[in-house]
Amino acid sequence: MAEHISKVGITVNEPEHVAKAILHSVLATEETNLEAYDGNGEVTHVSQRWHGRCIFALGDEWTEIEEPLLEGRKEWLGEEMERKMLFQQRFTRDAIAKQKAEAKAKAKADGKGKV
Repeated sequence: MAEHISKVGITVNEPEHVAKAILHSVLATEETNLEAYDGNGEVTHVSQRWHGRCIFALGDEWTEIEEPLLEGRKEWLGEEMERKMLFQQRFTRDAIAKQKAEAKAKAKADGKGKV
């Protein structure tokens, strides 16, 4: 299939293209906007690498796609769904923090010290 696609001039991802995109994500830095996963919806401007982020690769070109998705999230989700999603993130964050605190208190009470 890739050979047929290439014959008509359509871009095909080759393993070396994907490898270069991954290498770029590990080594390069860029100015970008990121949202912390804490449900507050706060966006921070940072200079950082792409590692751990979604990369779209098409042939020998690639781009990080999380920032553009973040910028348009309210438009594609809608205001109400975004509000609900942020509420869910806050709830999850708080529930995890509570579980960790309870586990730490239990371990301390059992004489085990750190968890």
